[in-house]
Amino acid sequence: MVGGSERDHWKLTGERTLPFQRDDQSRSVPLRQWRRTLPMMPPSCNTMYKQVRIRGKPYDVRKPTAKLMAFKRSVVPYLRSTLPVFNTTVSIAIIIWGGRGWIESSDVSNRIKAAEDALVDAGRVPDDNCRHIKGGRWWYYDRREHCESRGIKATTVNRCAIQAVCVLVVTELEPPG
Repeated sequence: MVGGSERDHWKLTGERTLPFQRDDQSRSVPLRQWRRTLPMMPPSCNTMYKQVRIRGKPYDVRKPTAKLMAFKRSVVPYLRSTLPVFNTTVSIAIIIWGGRGWIESSDVSNRIKAAEDALVDAGRVPDDNCRHIKGGRWWYYDRREHCESRGIKATTVNRCAIQAVCVLVVTELEPPG
């Protein structure tokens, strides 16, 4: 189901590759791109760390929450085994297909940081600073609207309890070599 929906996105938007203008040429260089459906939804930045209180006073020492640790335990080995090590600058995007486990009032852009941290922890990107990761984009698709456009009633989608899915897209912004 996700694969078909993903293909529809790329077919409609035509964003298989992002244009990269080299300084010495005016033509676009095709870029390599990897799309991976994450085994778990990234936690929001608001729920990644909890503030530590000692004797009633808040301290800036941030302690990872159980949600963040569970996400890293499931996603880091998956990314380590399915993505190459990137020695060039990359761009990250996430595509979220709403469903069970997704709250529509959630801030989608807060999910990118957890995905960046997972790439760094997996050793695929050296660091999540501006030298290695340029930009983060996101898309959100409501499955009810997606299914209704294909003639499936929204109540059927809700009854099926389709799990929300997050797809991570990593694009090299510089040609390899």
